Amino acid sequence: MEEKKIYSFSSDVIDYDSVNEALSSISNIIDTMHFPSQLRRGLYMISAECFDNMYKHSQKVLSDFPVFFEIFYCRDEIRFVASNPVSTKSAQKIQTYLRFINYLSDEELKSHYFTTIKTEKKTKKGGAGLGLLILKRKTNCPFEYNFEQKSKKTTIFTLVLKLSLKSMKLYRISETEHTPLIQFDFKHENIVMYGQSRPEDADGFYIDICNWIAENESDFAAMERPVLHVDLDYYNSSSLKNLVRFIRVVIQHSAPSLKIEWTCDSDDELAMDDAQEISRIVKKKFVLLEK
Repeated sequence: MEEKKIYSFSSDVIDYDSVNEALSSISNIIDTMHFPSQLRRGLYMISAECFDNMYKHSQKVLSDFPVFFEIFYCRDEIRFVASNPVSTKSAQKIQTYLRFINYLSDEELKSHYFTTIKTEKKTKKGGAGLGLLILKRKTNCPFEYNFEQKSKKTTIFTLVLKLSLKSMKLYRISETEHTPLIQFDFKHENIVMYGQSRPEDADGFYIDICNWIAENESDFAAMERPVLHVDLDYYNSSSLKNLVRFIRVVIQHSAPSLKIEWTCDSDDELAMDDAQEISRIVKKKFVLLEK
């Protein structure tokens, strides 16, 4: 899956109102992606902290260079890119602190975080150092950064953050106009299929997913009470046989306690018939849920 830009912000001026507007847009985008609630909160917190840091720096530097923030998504990770002008004088100090944070172990980072909370001096603009610690703890990946000096007074600071979905035991294929959202959340023992299924190459689409399941059979076996939830508004005939294949593979690699929930409209008899027939074919009882 190619990386996809899901949000972009660029402005010559950043103020409190523009930050609130940006975070509102990001919150709406996150809600449409059907991520687990814990991940949604994490994405919002990372975005909010990035904007908070950019806003603080913008209050200290008069610059003609814009502030920008972007979020990219691919199957295995979410990447955040924040760029803003800082004073050239403070750039070396920031770089040294970033390098220091990157070298800390998880326990050292935690200890330094709580020490900073207790000892950091309160200022009118708050502490960017604490914000960087929050970002590091939330992403749990090394910071990538760049400093480009533009003048004696101004340097452009770019920070790249990566949130690994693999480390969170989360595998996800985003919903498109023709293909469903498919999400494996091993941490919460939840598998979701949502949207429409009418891919151009249904066999290829589902074979890739089934192969991935087989490659990650240990994660499936580790789930004690997994739930597969299917909520498809529409699926074509090519998808139907592949749905059977997909469910069979999930059953094959999951514990016997696997629960399958199939959602359909209460007045859609054909959809209910399909669900019951697939249930018979795969030899697993479905829980039928009404929309």
